[in-house]
Amino acid sequence: MEKKESDKMKKIFLPLILLIVFGYILVIVIGISVELFLASVAILIASAAILYQNSIIKRKNSELDEKDNQLINIIQSLEEMASSRDTYKSLAELDNLTGLLNKKAMETICTITVKHGHHAFFMIDLDHFKQINDTFGHQYGDEVICEFAKKLRTICRSNDCISRFGGDEFTILFKNIKDKRMIEKKAQMINEIARQIKLKNNMELTASIGIAIVPETGRDYNIVFDSADLALYKTKNQGKNGYTIF
Repeated sequence: MEKKESDKMKKIFLPLILLIVFGYILVIVIGISVELFLASVAILIASAAILYQNSIIKRKNSELDEKDNQLINIIQSLEEMASSRDTYKSLAELDNLTGLLNKKAMETICTITVKHGHHAFFMIDLDHFKQINDTFGHQYGDEVICEFAKKLRTICRSNDCISRFGGDEFTILFKNIKDKRMIEKKAQMINEIARQIKLKNNMELTASIGIAIVPETGRDYNIVFDSADLALYKTKNQGKNGYTIF
């Protein structure tokens, strides 16, 4: 950088020095007035200074442009990294088939949420789903799972959490709800949307539900989960296609 700067100074001031020497010779030999010579030298020096200043400004602007480009590249790289991170995070939290939360994500959310407030934790199991898979194939079974997941979304609020827990099992955490009549209404709606799904050969889809109310069953997620599981087991033993509140 210092060598380049020195070369630029030589290009600007070396011709100036030569002109001054040549002008001095003209003053001595030809007899040009000293005032005119000095005025010319002053103009030449001012011109050289302006040229030198312009070269510095040009160099600074070039350096700033280069730094701007570097900064833009860094920002773009950071944005790409953030986008990739969010994508991977989303993929890690969602069920591949339905787009609902997966088991791990639901467990994480519920563990935190049930420590405060009033909530209802639903465990849902589609009845006789193995028969559907065995009769019509797993691809058709997946279509039924996706349709049921889609309908579950319609009865949940934006702050509620829905997950596909695995296979034909789903869980829902209805947040900030303590009216038992509203909880029962939600269960009835789930039973209804299951029956609304039309299956081949006039088969009927039904759902069994187990419900644990927070904080009545506790504020430890494992206990809440076990309570809902026991309630679900009771529903199945009573003929399925219904719900039980623990």
